[in-house]
Amino acid sequence: MTIEQKNSLLIIGAGISGLAAAKTLREHISPNELSIDIVEKSRGFGGRMSCRKTKIGSSLLFSDHGAQFFTARTKEFQALLTPLIKSELIQEWRPKLVTLSASKKVYKREWFEKHYICCNGMNSLAKHLVSELKTNDVVIRTNARVKNITRLNASLEKRPWYIQIGEEEQKHGYDWIISSIPAQQNLQLFHQTQLNPNLNLQSFSHWPCFSLMLALKPHFSLPFDAAVVKESPISWISNNSSRQENNSIDGLVIHSTNTWAEKNIEKNDEEIADILFENLTKILMTIDNSYENLAKNIDHRDVHRWAHAKTKHKAGSDFLINENQSLGFCGDWCIGNRVEDAFVSGNKLGAHLAKILG
Repeated sequence: MTIEQKNSLLIIGAGISGLAAAKTLREHISPNELSIDIVEKSRGFGGRMSCRKTKIGSSLLFSDHGAQFFTARTKEFQALLTPLIKSELIQEWRPKLVTLSASKKVYKREWFEKHYICCNGMNSLAKHLVSELKTNDVVIRTNARVKNITRLNASLEKRPWYIQIGEEEQKHGYDWIISSIPAQQNLQLFHQTQLNPNLNLQSFSHWPCFSLMLALKPHFSLPFDAAVVKESPISWISNNSSRQENNSIDGLVIHSTNTWAEKNIEKNDEEIADILFENLTKILMTIDNSYENLAKNIDHRDVHRWAHAKTKHKAGSDFLINENQSLGFCGDWCIGNRVEDAFVSGNKLGAHLAKILG
């Protein structure tokens, strides 16, 4: 294939699904045959597999404030993880896990399959994939928000898709686009005329979630590593010390329930933090009344809003594609809401496109 004939493809989003699609495509098609660019609106990679670094005084707090863990049930995902477990980038997480509720005594929970975390923050998996892709001539840009997408007459234009990034005057042409962002964000990005009605993207929606991150003063401890919470606006509590060894200070990550987040989405961050902290205190006092003084043991708090935290209505297909428009969609929302679902969706779409473009 000559240089003039080389196909070009853009992937929107550098979360796990977009990176998986690029990885699979590059495994099947060389840089001489297909150029791959990835644009990500955020400054980092991984989407909801995120880790926030906060400087508090002279210390650093690392908070996995998005996805808390992942499982591996498919051969494709297991194949990806196996060498990373051996290299200690990923490890099995075996926390002291309990259930907390206002009306029942604390009780221990058991997991019946292996749960994994990234050893140096949950975004480490995405960083590893990015590093691998860059060595295979995949161009990846962060802080690059797609502002405008135009589709021209494919029979007259060499590159039917033209993309404007931010305020750049130059538009970039591509033969194919893969969008790996949440389903309904595509409705804002693409014109309705560019989307096949049969794809029905407006039907696939997400629940929001609030994440409250707390820095703990020294010598404060909890009798568990992680907790599933019932009968509360809180759904999950995780102690950072059970996850990462590089923290110079310890902290907690608290997730709200999805339904509570949806009902309270209009509240500001300070209100959200106050309510979640009040409920955290209440739920810990079911263990010991001494936690009534929890506020005295907190050095810092912060809130993150996940607008697309969990799939509410999934597509029910590994990926979506409109071959006539040279447009594909992948993401956890295609299959479910797990990290593995995101990987499988991107991997399957990449393999499908490799057959078309290879």
